[in-house]
Amino acid sequence: MPKKSPYSALSNIAPEILTARPLLSASNSQGLSRNNKYDVRNKPLIKILLLLVILLFLLILSGFSEQSDKRKFQLELFGGFSALNPEDLNSNANLRDQIAKFWYEDRYDYYIQVGHIQSSATNQEGKFRTIKSALPSGLRLKYFVIRPLAISLGFKYLTRRGASNVRHHVTISENDGTQLSHIREFSPFNISVKAFIPTLGIHFEKRLSGSIGLEIFVCGGPLFGQCEYSLEYKYEQKTNGNLTSTSSYNFEEKGSGTGIALDGCVRINYSLSKHLGLFLETGYAYQVVEELEGPGYMKGNGEVEEWKDEWGMKEYYEAEYWGIIDSMYASNSWEFPENHLWVREFKLDLSGFQVRIGIAYRF
Repeated sequence: MPKKSPYSALSNIAPEILTARPLLSASNSQGLSRNNKYDVRNKPLIKILLLLVILLFLLILSGFSEQSDKRKFQLELFGGFSALNPEDLNSNANLRDQIAKFWYEDRYDYYIQVGHIQSSATNQEGKFRTIKSALPSGLRLKYFVIRPLAISLGFKYLTRRGASNVRHHVTISENDGTQLSHIREFSPFNISVKAFIPTLGIHFEKRLSGSIGLEIFVCGGPLFGQCEYSLEYKYEQKTNGNLTSTSSYNFEEKGSGTGIALDGCVRINYSLSKHLGLFLETGYAYQVVEELEGPGYMKGNGEVEEWKDEWGMKEYYEAEYWGIIDSMYASNSWEFPENHLWVREFKLDLSGFQVRIGIAYRF
C-alpha cells in the first residue's frame, strides 16, 4: 500500500485528467506501446465486394444485348431508422460515468469510513449520452437488365450526435466544520459520427400481384466515415461559500477514414401508378471503418496544444485506497496523458439493423 495521505479534497486538479499509472497485466503486458498493433483488415469482405463489382459489370454487358424497349430505369429516394452502437466511440461517454462514481462517490464514501470527513453529498444533473441510433437517407438509380433482375447505383448518408450537458456538484463537511464545494461542468460534451456511402447493388423482384412486389437485394461500396469527440470543461471550488479556485479547458478530437459497407435487405414494393410507387425495406447493414486519423487540440490556462495522429483505444487505470478503475477510451492523442497507453486499434462500427421507406419513380 503506498504511503501517502488519502485525503485530497482540497485539490483543484480535476481527477478525470490525472495521469494514469501503467497497467501491467497479462492482458496488455505484450503491448504497452501504440506501435504494437495488428492488421485487422477484413479481407474476405473486400473479396466479396470485388466479386460484386465484377458481377455487376457482366450484368451490364448482358443488358446491352437486350432490346432498348426492355431497359427500365427507376429513381428512388429513401429515409429511415438505423440501430447503432459505435462501442469504441461510446466508451468516452461510458468512462465519464465510471470516473464520476470512482472519484466523486466512492472516494468520499471511503473518507467518511476512515474518519477523514464528516459527510458528503453528490448531485448530478444530466447524463453522458451515447449514440444508439441514426437516421439514414439516400437515393438509388436502378436499371432492370433482364426482369426481374436489376442493378443499381446509389448513395447513402447517415449522421448522429450524442450531445450532453452534465453538472456534478459535490459538497463536503470536514471534521473541523469547514464546508467544501466542488462543481464540475461538461457543457457541452459531444460525440458524433457521419458516413457517406456510394453503393452498387443487385436486386431481384418477384411480383406478388398487379401492384405488390417482393424484392431482395444486396449492395455495397466504400464507406467514408468521420467521428468527433469534444467537450468544454469548467471547475469551481468553494470554501464556506467563498470561491477559492477555478479552472477550465476545451478539448476536441476528430477522425476520418475509409472502410467497407455491405447491405442485405428485403422489401415490399407497392405501385401507385404506372410511374410512381412506394416501398418499405428492412435488413442489416455492415458498416465499419478500422483505421482513422485526424487532428485534435486542448486549450486551457492560456495554453494551446495541438496534434494529429491515428485513433486508438487507450487504457484508463487508477488504483487508490478505495478501489480500482480499469477501463479504456478512444483518442488520437498520444502525448497527454503520457501514461495512458495504447491498448488496441480503434474501430468506428456503424453496423446495425435498418428500416427504410421510400418513393420510386419509373421511367
